[in-house]
Amino acid sequence: MAVGVLIPMPGVERKQYEDVTAEIFGHYPMKVSEIPEGMLLHSAGPNDGGWYVFDVWETIERFRSFGEEQLEPAVRAVMGTGLDHRPQIFEVETLVQPH
Repeated sequence: MAVGVLIPMPGVERKQYEDVTAEIFGHYPMKVSEIPEGMLLHSAGPNDGGWYVFDVWETIERFRSFGEEQLEPAVRAVMGTGLDHRPQIFEVETLVQPH
């Protein structure tokens, strides 16, 4: 079952998000051809005092694999520490896509 993943990142700025993306993919932004296996949707943007990422993944296992193998190492390389907040994860009951 698909899962939604909301990652709040208080204190993170656009440049740091872009640098983490570049650390993972070698450049910013990620290209459609580089979407990690199992990712159905990726969005990111500013919020009060930080940044957020909201993704939809095919399964929680695919998200966790990406998080452990790519995201966490990139965050540590750019920021010197891991993510301060655990992601909020929920089962996606309905997902409507235009294509």
